[in-house]
Amino acid sequence: MKLIILLLIGLPLLASSQEWMPVIPGETQHYRVADSNHITHSLRIDSVKQVGNNTRYYLNRVIRWKDLGEIIALKDQGQLLGQTMTHTADDEWILRHESFLLDTLIILHPRAGLGQSWLAVPESNVMASVTNLEETQFLGATDSVKTITFDNGAIWKLSKFHGLIQANDFSDENAPVTLTGLEAAGLGDRLYQMSDMFDYHVGDVFEFSQNSIYETGGTNLWYKIKILEKPVNTPDSLIYVAEKRTVENVSGLFNHTKYFLDTITIPYLKKDWERISSYHHQAVPVIWDALTYTTLLQNSILFGNPNPVGIVEIDTCSVYRVPDDPSHWLYGIEGGITCNLGYHYYEVFRPGIGRTTYAYSLIDYFFNERMNGAVIQGDTVYGKINPDWAFTQTNTPYASNKLSVVPNPAAEQITVHLPDGQWEGSLNMYHASGQLVNQWRTTQTETISIPVNDLPPGIYLLEYRSEKGIRTGKVLKM
Repeated sequence: MKLIILLLIGLPLLASSQEWMPVIPGETQHYRVADSNHITHSLRIDSVKQVGNNTRYYLNRVIRWKDLGEIIALKDQGQLLGQTMTHTADDEWILRHESFLLDTLIILHPRAGLGQSWLAVPESNVMASVTNLEETQFLGATDSVKTITFDNGAIWKLSKFHGLIQANDFSDENAPVTLTGLEAAGLGDRLYQMSDMFDYHVGDVFEFSQNSIYETGGTNLWYKIKILEKPVNTPDSLIYVAEKRTVENVSGLFNHTKYFLDTITIPYLKKDWERISSYHHQAVPVIWDALTYTTLLQNSILFGNPNPVGIVEIDTCSVYRVPDDPSHWLYGIEGGITCNLGYHYYEVFRPGIGRTTYAYSLIDYFFNERMNGAVIQGDTVYGKINPDWAFTQTNTPYASNKLSVVPNPAAEQITVHLPDGQWEGSLNMYHASGQLVNQWRTTQTETISIPVNDLPPGIYLLEYRSEKGIRTGKVLKM
């Protein structure tokens, strides 16, 4: 254990002297597949172990859930290059991946000269050779790059100082990936940080709709937040003081509509962001085995899996880094553990705006929160913000909040009766998981008929938006 700790402490120091290592100690290397608009792979050394005269580097050591007849947890799973990278006393670099479904071993000779060949994949007798060596510019610095060509057509490029800059992902149909960023060095692509998502300013305004359904009824909230103070941020948290205007409508056993004006604090804790990012080893999606739990989108980042309506996903459980703390329940996992698919969860964040969607469902409970609009430093950068008077009791658009839906339950078709005089707007239908099913524009009509015969049975939410506010309803599809 002491040896491992000493090696880990020394990793950043080794990075500057690295020569021809596929993965740079102390660095996180980011990659993209062809035509991708976000990071698709990431490589880093998770830990190091001395085995005789060999040095074994563990890569992206994570726990991943997979369907193998039952949902079980696989420990120490890697990404792109596999689980381990071993440097032997003979100056070979052995990349190894072992699982129930795939065992792969690739041998590299990074210091080989132009024209030299070797047996790279013993199991299938694939040879590799150095076919090119050149000086080139990469990520703004001059570097030496070797091209290694395999008999099976794969082409890898290895840099003297930046590690592997091009490779074929053997676990994803040999899809080619290219290095596009070095996290520690601050070059090229990097991962989103907490401050990217929540760097608000005094005067910024956000508006949200929130609804939940439970056995005895449901609750709808519509609220507006204005940032009043931005205290000095600490390394572990961002805490804002804000004005919050809220309309609360409860239906079911305890019907009521209430209005609130409060001064609140909004904390964003570093530990919460680490919890989110740990779902997919530092928020990098895995293509291997077609499981992607966290996705970096073009303008946002998605955590979780918003299932399409009617499709039951198998791989919806999260992926975790193997924790360093021995007291953590995932630290000593052996064999497998059943993954509970009885719930559904996802969140979407946008840089500079924060969380725009948050939804989860249990067996008997559903929760969904959506951002309606955001004003950042005076500019409306997302959606639309309603005036303050819309959230007061005397001028509220919630005077009659519920939509009338008949028949309910329904099997073939439903008719939605729109509020008097509010016939121009948009009607959205959501599955209880939070997934948008369909949406319609309405103009000068008192009712709208919606076929539901093709929808799977379950609870669906209806949300009608007009200039006078938001109204909601729900329907049970039989």
